[in-house]
Amino acid sequence: MAQPRCARGASLLLFLVLSALQARTSSGQKDAVSGQADPCVAHTCPAGNSCIVEGGEARCLSRCAAVRCAAGTTCIITQDGAAACVPVCEATKCPKGTICSVNADFQPMCISACAALKCTANTTCVVNQAGQARCVPIPCADVKCRKYKYCDLTAAGAPRCLNPCAVNPCAAGYTCFPDPFPSGSSACTCISKCLLLTKRCSPGQKCVLQDGQAVCVNRIRGLLEA
Repeated sequence: MAQPRCARGASLLLFLVLSALQARTSSGQKDAVSGQADPCVAHTCPAGNSCIVEGGEARCLSRCAAVRCAAGTTCIITQDGAAACVPVCEATKCPKGTICSVNADFQPMCISACAALKCTANTTCVVNQAGQARCVPIPCADVKCRKYKYCDLTAAGAPRCLNPCAVNPCAAGYTCFPDPFPSGSSACTCISKCLLLTKRCSPGQKCVLQDGQAVCVNRIRGLLEA
């Protein structure tokens, strides 16, 4: 017995609806599978990094990349992997004996630990072996030397009074003379031996230095004085 035409039409419509639902379900399953196939699912990033997909490939990006910190602060990754803004010096490691300071551009820089320490009179700042700044007495501050001498330290750091001409720093033909400073210390002044001649050269001659000695020579022929 043949089915009525309307019944056959209803069956066809039902078939088309079921097919569409099945296709939609299948498409949703593919999307789900595609989502699980996301490159970041199988990609492990270090702490403080997030996985992003670029060009279909997984890449790790620091969480600080998306953080904008205020001037004088910088972004760091905390122990729990979160991004946080902290003062720039808190994130800067300086060598031993130096401390972190911020310049006019809010950039960190390492300076001597003594830069932050103000010492009293007759003391000076030194950085010890532990890298700490300390104020210590100036060894020569209370030492008074005789005229034309100055205070210096021995290899052991003990103060002593020295004559600046004790070891002649002058070139050959010159003599050292202490040059006093208003403070009472002195330095070495080198004076040509020609200026120290007890007997001046004869007329027509001039004094020159030869082999470190002052000699008079003839101005015209350049002959040594007999």
